[in-house]
Amino acid sequence: MRAANDLWSDILDDMEERGCVGKSLSLACQNHPTTITHVSNDSDFKKVPNGGCSVNCKARLDCGHKCEQLCHPTDPNHEEYDCRKRCQKKCQRDHPCKRLCYQDCNNCMVEVSKVVPRCNHLLGMSCHQDPSTFQCTKPCPKKLRCGHACPKKCGERCERKCAEEVRKTWSSCNHTYKTQCHIDPTKTVCPKPCNTLLKCEHICT
Repeated sequence: MRAANDLWSDILDDMEERGCVGKSLSLACQNHPTTITHVSNDSDFKKVPNGGCSVNCKARLDCGHKCEQLCHPTDPNHEEYDCRKRCQKKCQRDHPCKRLCYQDCNNCMVEVSKVVPRCNHLLGMSCHQDPSTFQCTKPCPKKLRCGHACPKKCGERCERKCAEEVRKTWSSCNHTYKTQCHIDPTKTVCPKPCNTLLKCEHICT
């Protein structure tokens, strides 16, 4: 550089007189001014990956944890830093959050027992669920108008037509068959095939 250009030769002479020329470049950390890093080749810059120095940041974050990065002059307020420690928050029932600190807390999924106010049944459900809007999964305790038990779940609407299998007799033919409880033989056709021989000699179906 000195041989190629007279101007650079003069500049280098002046710098040498001031002691500003050496085998390495001294980098002073912006955050830790007393920490000097000497770099003489590209691999030396790995000592200061974030542009500061090799000292751990350890700044106290709003969440209470410490920054785990090496010293970094950029983002001094840690507004862009994602804390990857376990979240320390708890739900109203004191269950710990299972996400990382920088993530938004999800609904608490820990199973707990709660009373459903509409039926007073004690059920297991996720901690975050409101029992007043929870559909009870226990068998319905109600009886239908016919006296048979409702086949639905407690939180479901009862069947209006009972599907219980019972034996009923059709008075028009005195045939007795198993059919659903809600079927009225006086208003329905007997389900037994007729089998009567028609005038055409075909069997009535």
